[in-house]
Amino acid sequence: MRYASLGGGSRVALLPSVPR
Repeated sequence: MRYASLGGGSRVALLPSVPR
């Protein structure tokens, strides 16, 4: 999943460019 690519998912919330 893209979440894993970002680094876990916690950072997903910090990245506005990335929708959940």
